[in-house]
Amino acid sequence: MASRSNLVRSIVEAAPAFDCTMETRQLLAHELFWDGSIEEIFFTHYIGGSVRIAMIPEIVSHIHDTVVATKANSVTLSPMQDCDIKFVAVGCVGEMFVSGPTVRLGYLGAPEATTRSFMMDPFRKDIRMYRTGDFGHADHEDFTSLDVEADKSD
Repeated sequence: MASRSNLVRSIVEAAPAFDCTMETRQLLAHELFWDGSIEEIFFTHYIGGSVRIAMIPEIVSHIHDTVVATKANSVTLSPMQDCDIKFVAVGCVGEMFVSGPTVRLGYLGAPEATTRSFMMDPFRKDIRMYRTGDFGHADHEDFTSLDVEADKSD
């Protein structure tokens, strides 16, 4: 998967019903098809189910580490293949990642599986992201869809 280097970043903010703070989560999608148009997609999800989408120009970053849980309350950083992170255009199929403060450290007693599925979020300090293994895309009408055919082909 490291050869597919373009990612789309979607931030989903869910407003807690009885609190003034916002909980921020991210969804990242690995680009599979390059069409020259790269945008960052922000989804804002509000209590009651309404969703808002916004786009901004390309942003580039790097992932250097993955999080490995070796035992309870212990996290070890291990090197991962370096990849450029770019945001894909609307409509491009990509692998979906989820990040936020509630993403766990990894699989207890399974460092290889943890290395494959969990890494540090390159956009937010001290936040982890989880590789779902699912593929999907966002369209121009603000809908996000899972693509079963793309998921099965990989």
